[in-house]
Amino acid sequence: MSKPPATIPASVKQTASVIFLHGLGDVGASWLEAFNTYRIPKAVPHVKFIFPNAPIQRVTLNMGMPMPTWFDIHGLDQNAKEDQPGIEKSSKYLSDLIEEEIKGGISPERIMVGGFSMGGAVAIHAALTSPHTLGGVLALSTWLPLSTTFPKALISGDKKVNLPILQCHGDQDSMVQVQWARLTEQGIKAMGFKQYTFKEYRNMEHSSCNEEMEDVKDENKEKRNEDRHARNKDTDNRPDRNKLAYTDACNLYWDYAMDNRYVYFMGKIVGDANPSTFQLINDGYAKDHKEIYYMGEKIEYASPHTFQLLGYGYAKTSFAVYYLNKEISGADANSFQSLGFGYAKDEDDVFYMGKKIKDALPSSFEFIGTSYTTDYSSAFCLGKH
Repeated sequence: MSKPPATIPASVKQTASVIFLHGLGDVGASWLEAFNTYRIPKAVPHVKFIFPNAPIQRVTLNMGMPMPTWFDIHGLDQNAKEDQPGIEKSSKYLSDLIEEEIKGGISPERIMVGGFSMGGAVAIHAALTSPHTLGGVLALSTWLPLSTTFPKALISGDKKVNLPILQCHGDQDSMVQVQWARLTEQGIKAMGFKQYTFKEYRNMEHSSCNEEMEDVKDENKEKRNEDRHARNKDTDNRPDRNKLAYTDACNLYWDYAMDNRYVYFMGKIVGDANPSTFQLINDGYAKDHKEIYYMGEKIEYASPHTFQLLGYGYAKTSFAVYYLNKEISGADANSFQSLGFGYAKDEDDVFYMGKKIKDALPSSFEFIGTSYTTDYSSAFCLGKH
């Protein structure tokens, strides 16, 4: 039996859901952290995010060792045996989660499913065999499972016209080779899907990258615009909102906007930010000629002249290192580097989500997956032994 899903509830009235499945040996919480790092829930506050946990099962590819897995894996080559009962069982589990959201009042076209690696395979299968036309599929570093059963297994309806599918893959993926993704692209296009997009990322291995996560965020663009409209309507009577100025405001990315007098974030004026020099950086960071801002909040003592974005929520200036909007006490700016999915290190310490990992050795510390890392003597998951 698997653990209950990790969830991020909608911060306002829920009108949509995203269900995202992790890969082999992982846990739902690691992708919850990844989505939080990129502030995706912040960008779509009407969306509830659900990150299920796979049950612990033996994996043939891993010499029969038990680990979290959605189905058994017999090999990494194209002709390896597929675990059809396991795939269909996990697909049914995902379908049940979809039905729970529908019973809760969310319409199918407002439910998006997705996943990484084998989790993405389950998501594709569930979406194509569902009696509903869902809001979309996020397929990261994955493939179409049980491909020989399609198109017969496809429950179409209006999916070929109205089901958006975003497939993302790294060209250096040695686990799920990119040719698998290209075969999936050919198969889905051959079935006649009109809203299918394939994106390939240079030098990306079996993991994720900033560009891919930005594309994941952009896949929610329609929902974000709808949510922004509702949010702006809710803030019409706030005393700190200049109605006349905001009516003519120029919308920026990350829910910023500005006019010739003010900069706004989610409908609220951003302190003393200067619109004539204000510019977005990335990952929620922005600056004017005097200050650095994160999601509308000023970062104290951060200099815009030496500010450098490191990725995965980390940034630095000449003298300080930051995770999101907080300075990391004791971190060395000269040697600091972001490793991926919340992990980072300098010459003396290793960090996870901006906090030091006790007893981790930076000289031998390596990032090996979406939640796992090692040094010469220990393995870590989500920053813990």
